[in-house]
Amino acid sequence: MDTYQIQIGERLVGVPWWWFDVLLGWVGLMGVILWLFGKPLIKPTAAITAMVGGAVLTGLIVDATLPSVPVMPCVVAAGVILAVLGWLMWRLWLGFGLAKIFVIAAAAVIVATSGLSFEPLPDAVARAADEVRATYGVDVTITNDATNSPETPAAPDATPDANTTATEPAPPTTGSNGPEGDAGTSGAEAPPKWEELRDRASAPLKSGFDQWWQNTTAGQVALLLSVCSAVAMLGLVLGIMFPNFSGPLVIAGVGVSFMTGGVLRLTAWLAPSLYETAIASGVYCVAGVLGVTLLGATIQWTVYRKRSTDKSEKKKEKS
Repeated sequence: MDTYQIQIGERLVGVPWWWFDVLLGWVGLMGVILWLFGKPLIKPTAAITAMVGGAVLTGLIVDATLPSVPVMPCVVAAGVILAVLGWLMWRLWLGFGLAKIFVIAAAAVIVATSGLSFEPLPDAVARAADEVRATYGVDVTITNDATNSPETPAAPDATPDANTTATEPAPPTTGSNGPEGDAGTSGAEAPPKWEELRDRASAPLKSGFDQWWQNTTAGQVALLLSVCSAVAMLGLVLGIMFPNFSGPLVIAGVGVSFMTGGVLRLTAWLAPSLYETAIASGVYCVAGVLGVTLLGATIQWTVYRKRSTDKSEKKKEKS
């Protein structure tokens, strides 16, 4: 039976093959709820997204830059503070969300009409993410393990002693960084240095950006920057000032982002050729996501506008 072997540093955890699919299905179900009925959940969603994003970012920054500071208290404190801020500043969250939607839509239109291409950039971002995972010793592989036991230390780079528990540190460095990962490591529990993380992640990004810059004209860059800056400011203002308009649109976008992973996974399983076509045609895939987002927002505008109208009519009848 296939199992996912998830390695984080020196910890090796095995999970059943269906674990990832169940997680995607659960997240996708939450996405459907937000896509269709998410307007009353704007404040909780703003708080949860701020909490999760801030906690993860804080953990990465503290682990990379402050080796002597314990990570978990910083993560918990940042999560609580940002959750409160997200709840109180939900209009600002809507503004940033609407600005992001407007920028993505504007960039898609420019790419479709002016011949601008982001061809090297997605691959560069993927390679940078691989470098970040390698620096932190995070690896996910699929093995054929009939026992399906989470504690089975069946990994190519695991320690030879099969009786070593998950809490015991391995004698050498884990090799999580591959052949290059033994430079500058002083111990198994030492977090990666900020300089190493910066250099390894920035190299593919710089290479991809340089390649994109060489293939792009000055007029295309000026058009992209000016239009995206203008629509970002417009989205920020509209999102803050008109929450009844921006709320359903932003929350529907969040729901669609939750559904995307499950939809792609299901498409890859049932229709591999369609999946490859969708991934290859990036602009059309983005256009489809924006169209589904607009559909969900339209449904919410219609439903909740009708409810508000019914409530106002009942108040008039009582008075």
